Amino acid sequence: MRPVIMGPVATGPSESRPRMVAVAAPQLCKSCGVCEDSCPVGAIVVEDTLNIDRQKCDGCGECLEACPLDALSMCEV
Repeated sequence: MRPVIMGPVATGPSESRPRMVAVAAPQLCKSCGVCEDSCPVGAIVVEDTLNIDRQKCDGCGECLEACPLDALSMCEV
């Protein structure tokens, strides 16, 4: 299972500061949907695979805290 990150990278108001988004480790993710339920901005959709929308993800880390398999991490974009 390979996570899909959709949409162009949004850099936010400051070009000088790195922007963080959630990414999933496909070898750990079991598509249980806990991260989708925990995302306050609706950036995560779990169907057959985990999909993270980079434009919606605000880097809050709620999904990382919720994931029972530690399959998510933050990535600088």
